[in-house]
Amino acid sequence: MFYIRGDANSEIGSGHIMRCLAIAKSLKKRGEDTTFITADREAEKLITGNGFSMINLDTTWNNLEYEMEKLAGVIQKIGIEKLMVDSYSVTDRYMQFLSDLTKVIYMDDLNESIYPLDMLINYSISADKQDYEKKYESTKILIGTRYIPLREEFAGIKRIHKVKVKDILITTGGSDSYNMSGELIKYIRKFSFLTDWKLHIVVGTFNVHKDELYKLEKEFHNIFLYENISHISELMCKCDIAISAGGTTLYELCACGIPSICFTFADNQIRGIEEFNRQGLIYYAGDIRNDMNKSLDLIIKELKALDNDYNRRGNLSIRMMDLVDGQGADRIAGEILML
Repeated sequence: MFYIRGDANSEIGSGHIMRCLAIAKSLKKRGEDTTFITADREAEKLITGNGFSMINLDTTWNNLEYEMEKLAGVIQKIGIEKLMVDSYSVTDRYMQFLSDLTKVIYMDDLNESIYPLDMLINYSISADKQDYEKKYESTKILIGTRYIPLREEFAGIKRIHKVKVKDILITTGGSDSYNMSGELIKYIRKFSFLTDWKLHIVVGTFNVHKDELYKLEKEFHNIFLYENISHISELMCKCDIAISAGGTTLYELCACGIPSICFTFADNQIRGIEEFNRQGLIYYAGDIRNDMNKSLDLIIKELKALDNDYNRRGNLSIRMMDLVDGQGADRIAGEILML
């Protein structure tokens, strides 16, 4: 049995748990089941709905040192030999505590500290520029886009590139705390050349603005909402251009070869997004926390540019799919079993 310590809720969204589920499913294919350890029951439906068991510590998701005594009891009672941690709330003290009890695997997006680890994973497009090998001489390092933990549905996709743009995907994260979906709908409606396009909007598990979005869906004929979608790759492949928040979703869009425009509202996403933009793979419309209207203007400008350039869309699609092959979760699972 493998164990993963992670959380999901309306504040942090579902991204941490979703990528861990991809790894858990790859492990299950290899005969190793997984149990998730969480601070509360916010992620219970997501975890058990995917066929995995869960241990609730009944603690606080953003104060991990508070849970140390309870977690130590779980580790010692069960005899946990390997624990993967996926949280931005870890501290030096917490990670040292864990490493004294078991083998520790850490999903590291931030590279803010050096922890005592047995394995470190950072699949960011910019991870190879962060000097991990110099910082972790005795730790197994898995870095770069070969280790993007996507679900099995993203492997081996064949892209059909349409000449005319008709369908736009909008995905704004698990919680969409800034209501970017709603703002995008209202903004896009101002432009006549966009009113005939179909807007396919993914409503995250913890989206607190979903009631407003469903009202907009009833009001406009070209808006379609998708909640608790089981195979999002099918929806992605149906669309011609995507507007997305940063995070793992960008790698899913790459696997599907969807020309994309992205924005951010979290510090941990900026480094990766800027590298996507630098390489000319995904256009960056800025941090919506700084100036949402400016980001909306840039999104519309890039939508026009992509709409008018069929060859550019085709070239982007090829380059994106070359970057991500959808096998990352299997590679991680294999390394975990060998640890």
